[in-house]
Amino acid sequence: MVYQYVFHFFVIDLLLVVVAGISDDTYQQQTRQISRQLLVDQRGSTPYKTIASAVAVVAPGDTIILVKGSGPYRESLNIKRNGTATAPILVEGNGETITGFDPMRFTFDGTVWIYTLSKPFDTAPVVITKDGRRILQDQDTGKFLGPIKLRDDGKTFELTLDTSTDGWEISTRLSVVAITDTSHHVYRNIIATGSLNDGFNLHGYGINIIFENIAGYNNLDEGFSSHDTISCTVTNGRFWSNDNGMANVNNCITNVTNVMIHDNVGFGLWLTDNTTSNLVDIRVWNNGAAQFRIDSRATGTATRLSVWKQSWNTPPWCRYMESKTVKNSIALGGNAAYSPIPFWRGKPEIMNTSTMPIPINPTSNTTVPSIAALIQNALVTGRSLVVFPAGIHRITDQINVLNANNLEIDGTGATLMMITRRRSIFYISKAKTLIIRGLTLDYDPLPFTQGTITAVTSSIITFIVHNGYPDLSTDFGRTPPTHLFKPDGRRHPDAYDFYKPSLNITTNRTGTLTKTGPNWPATLAIGDFIVLDRREVDATNAVNIYECTGLVTFEDVTILSSPTLGFAGRYNRDVVIFRRVTLRPGAKPNDAIQPRLFSTNADAINFVQCRKGPLIENCDISHQGDDSLNVHGYFFKINQVLSDTSFQFTYPSPSGFLNPIQANDTVRLHANGNFNIIGTAKFASGRLLNTSGGITTYEIHLSAPPTTPLTVDQWFDVLEVNCPDYLVRDSYFHDHRGRGLRIMASNGLVERNYFERLTKCAISIGPELGYWREAGWVSNVTIKNNTIHDIGVDVSLSAAGIVTPGAISVFVHTDKNSPPYPNNHRNITIQDNNIEETSVAGIHAYAVAGLIVRGNTLFHTNRIRGPGTDSFTGLVTTGPISVSAASNVILEDNHIIE
Repeated sequence: MVYQYVFHFFVIDLLLVVVAGISDDTYQQQTRQISRQLLVDQRGSTPYKTIASAVAVVAPGDTIILVKGSGPYRESLNIKRNGTATAPILVEGNGETITGFDPMRFTFDGTVWIYTLSKPFDTAPVVITKDGRRILQDQDTGKFLGPIKLRDDGKTFELTLDTSTDGWEISTRLSVVAITDTSHHVYRNIIATGSLNDGFNLHGYGINIIFENIAGYNNLDEGFSSHDTISCTVTNGRFWSNDNGMANVNNCITNVTNVMIHDNVGFGLWLTDNTTSNLVDIRVWNNGAAQFRIDSRATGTATRLSVWKQSWNTPPWCRYMESKTVKNSIALGGNAAYSPIPFWRGKPEIMNTSTMPIPINPTSNTTVPSIAALIQNALVTGRSLVVFPAGIHRITDQINVLNANNLEIDGTGATLMMITRRRSIFYISKAKTLIIRGLTLDYDPLPFTQGTITAVTSSIITFIVHNGYPDLSTDFGRTPPTHLFKPDGRRHPDAYDFYKPSLNITTNRTGTLTKTGPNWPATLAIGDFIVLDRREVDATNAVNIYECTGLVTFEDVTILSSPTLGFAGRYNRDVVIFRRVTLRPGAKPNDAIQPRLFSTNADAINFVQCRKGPLIENCDISHQGDDSLNVHGYFFKINQVLSDTSFQFTYPSPSGFLNPIQANDTVRLHANGNFNIIGTAKFASGRLLNTSGGITTYEIHLSAPPTTPLTVDQWFDVLEVNCPDYLVRDSYFHDHRGRGLRIMASNGLVERNYFERLTKCAISIGPELGYWREAGWVSNVTIKNNTIHDIGVDVSLSAAGIVTPGAISVFVHTDKNSPPYPNNHRNITIQDNNIEETSVAGIHAYAVAGLIVRGNTLFHTNRIRGPGTDSFTGLVTTGPISVSAASNVILEDNHIIE
């Protein structure tokens, strides 16, 4: 075993001094060529607390990154410096909102709550929202379609009786995302709202300006508008509840692909003057004055431009900008009303009204259906697209998405708030092709509470619940899972995992916790924090994905809390994709001072008994009560042999775990105790026999006798349904209990991820056959180019008896947990990873035949658990890279840094 030891150098970012008065070109030539990531987090965890502070120092090649969960940003984004063709300036919004809205501060006049504008509304109109939804104004009566009205003085708004003052916002900023006379910029994953002008406003001269995955809504003018001589590209966007959705004016060239434009009060898509617009896969519907309008000599091309004719003859809502004088509503306006359109190639297709997505803006005589009704309507009528109104939607019942086929659900700007803890938000079953994007999911009341320790002894904690968090009640259970934190929000470094103390409720805001297991840490102190989670009593997942036969995709979805799992996948036959999905704590509750310490109470993503594992890309998962990802199959014990090709086993309740198994799948037989694989066979059929006394009996038939005869007390799994063929890349797993990735499935790739501040290992490869009965043995997995930092932040990972004593661990958990361990893992590659600051070994592997450990860099490992043999497990730690009970091992070009 050869290691290469090298010195550790700290690289300090080069500080740039820019002399005032030099030209922009000179600045670009003289600044460094090394690109930087400028992290912005207004909560104070990064060098830049405002967008403006990062904009002030940005240079060509730099990326401004808004940290996930750090918004909304109540300021403008306006970069006045050019990028270059080879080094553009990039802004990664991470789905955060940049907004012109500010909260409305009402005063009480003795009768009602009022808000007074500085200028009359007629001369200086504004956008007003309640809980994120725009309050529109009826065209005929001038009345606002919500619990607010404008007094006769034209300046004073008053709330209707019994209307809360919470959740109201008003537009105050002229611009949100603005570009003027700049080129070579890229803007990704940004939401722009509340502008007194356009959400995305482009002026002057500019080339190579790219927008990807953006949304603009609730703006007083356009959601997106380019002017003068701008040349830009928009790919993947949605614009709604603006005056106009999207405009191209003057002499601009705009290329637009895969964009939805709907429910704007004036024009949907408006192209005018001498512009050129190249449109591909555009959908336009339910806009007030015109769906698609071309004026003057606007030219361009249209490929798959779909327009739905509106259901009214006159615009139902007041408009405040270019379309305010339009009297009649039309599908196509200006030159677009004629065919062929002058100067234009391609033409819009007028779609069947029955397939139009349901409108989401109310009128004087219509209301918006509930979220559940919108989905059910699409499932019944065959509509392929559902969009949700922006804002907070409080729901009481689980939303069922059953047998969805080619359905797209877009909830950008919408939050579904479940007000019943013991109900899931979504139950998705038997989907063939389904996309859900943009939604935020949360629970109120929260499925946990948190507080401050006011007294502590060796056996008893006394605590008080933080303001704004749920009261204590008997339905927390007698021994709720209890987590210890320091006042800065990080897990207590001397805690041993979580605890199960006995809860005694003194008042609804105070209580005591008496230890029933391990001692409280000796360093636990008054002022430290606790979380009591409700996973065991609520036992509910935010999203269930069951028995789907086609592709299911979640994009830009955020989960802020869940009673148990975030996403639970069971018995699926095709891939479930998680792209730019976030799990993190939500905003502080009303009246709270302390931020939330938890997101989901248990795993973020948990998949069991599926034919395909998940595909996870560009996700950010943190602050949950257990693993970020858990993929495995079921592990069963044979309790009766019927013949040399058939047997029975039992399970506590009926379940669908036979559903994804197919003929000729591989049944693996395991020896009792150490769970060595002792034989295989091919699955022929299976069935549920009966349920009696709470126990369900199943029967399995094999196509031929296994390579080892069947006997009672053997265990088995089915290789093809252990969630194989997974991919985890470019994601961030941090600040949570448990493991980053708990992988018990074959044929996987884990690459370019970042792991930090976890209580247990970053990545474990191997089955939990003992205790949890989670299968199985793993083959053909590559772990490469990951960064792993600060692993083992409490004492649970480095404690005696742990079967995964490495930041990356290849292991097995059996009923014996003592040598010799079977080496049934095959073909595991751990390559080019950077691992530092770990309480245990950087890489620890055993029970494997065919292991490559190559090109990894390790620094400051084994901070607590050094070389030695664990007296409980017999596992040997030799140093930063520890390999034992393994064969066919290649160790080369690894760097141990001192």
